[in-house]
Amino acid sequence: MWAAIKSRLRRSEPEASPSPSGDGGPGSPPEPVPPGPSSTDPFTESLLGRRIREASLDEISDQLEIALLQSDVALPVAERLISDLKRSLTGRRLRWGADLESAVQASLERSVRAILSRPVPPLAET
Repeated sequence: MWAAIKSRLRRSEPEASPSPSGDGGPGSPPEPVPPGPSSTDPFTESLLGRRIREASLDEISDQLEIALLQSDVALPVAERLISDLKRSLTGRRLRWGADLESAVQASLERSVRAILSRPVPPLAET
């Protein structure tokens, strides 16, 4: 179950954003560079960390949802785990040396603990 998810986590790399300019040929004008450090600059990414994009979580969340449903987890619970995962990780920066797999695992652990720590309503006595 987790092997497929782990392999997807290991394969996911930061996506390069496509160039909005036309053909980008030799005759086209160069794109203006915004001031400040570029988010794709390797030096900046090594210092500030890599940003987690929603696209890298989509494929992982699909595999996780299938694995949860095959393990007889209720659909509302599986959907909440997936939404919590996306909400907590999208846009977050991974520290230097941290990997996406450990971030996903930590987020899932927090979500499961939050779901399981809810107080159970008392049963009505008849």
